[in-house]
Amino acid sequence: MKDIHFFEFNLIEFIQKIKSPFFDKFFKIFNLIDNPIFIIILISIIWASNWKVGIKVLYVFILGVILNDFFKMFFKQPRPFNIDPSVFIFYVKGYGFPSGNAQNALFYAGLVINYLKNKTIALILGLNIIFWVSLSRIYLGVHFPTDILGGWLLGLFMIYIYFYFLPKIEYFIKKIKFIYVLFLSQILPMFFIFFKKEYVIFFIIGVMSINLGLCLSKMFKQFLPASKNFKEFIFRSILVFLGIVIFFPLLKIPFYMIRLVGIYLIGIWISFLFNVVWKKYFSKLNFLKK
Repeated sequence: MKDIHFFEFNLIEFIQKIKSPFFDKFFKIFNLIDNPIFIIILISIIWASNWKVGIKVLYVFILGVILNDFFKMFFKQPRPFNIDPSVFIFYVKGYGFPSGNAQNALFYAGLVINYLKNKTIALILGLNIIFWVSLSRIYLGVHFPTDILGGWLLGLFMIYIYFYFLPKIEYFIKKIKFIYVLFLSQILPMFFIFFKKEYVIFFIIGVMSINLGLCLSKMFKQFLPASKNFKEFIFRSILVFLGIVIFFPLLKIPFYMIRLVGIYLIGIWISFLFNVVWKKYFSKLNFLKK
């Protein structure tokens, strides 16, 4: 096995020549982009600003998690430190191929490049996200370059789904009756429960709750328009974050069903209750309109 990865180990060892406590801490920071809490907060903030973008990011991200998990279980490729402990810096459980962090980095970069108005800054920022996240995985000894390449390919697929496939799904949903949308929103996610991994089930429960919240927002006409300015975006982000903080302690309770309830409540908060609270108490504040 080590012979197969001979050249990749050479690259890992070359990059690790800069190894130091500073770089260890620096590159570990980039592990956060695959952290469930970071993802929940990121999607919540996007949602608070523009729910139409938020829902698409969420669905594509969930698809990415499922695909990544499927390919990891299919290929069952070890991580570099599993083969050669000398390259170990940071422990990550599970198989290596493809890299979930590299996959997410490329997807995030695609969103940044598309949505930032200044395309020069967007391109620089997007490429830096891809470069530093990918480099961190190799430096930490948790991924081979081929794992990174596999992650990039999945990231490109996620971008394709986001920009070209989801609009067709949206068009289809607009044409069918609301009761069918409500039914499908709760039934379809259940087909992915067979993955049986706790974090996948948590994501599926979250999707179900968000789908219900979307239906409630439609029924009671609670959808918010996109943020009018940066000040409103900041205040919306703070409010949606505070709501998550209220329900977050439920995720720390060592009872599986209570944690699932916590995920469900966070989903309802993001997709429905946040809209209600904002419309009732904040939408008419004059200083947010300037």
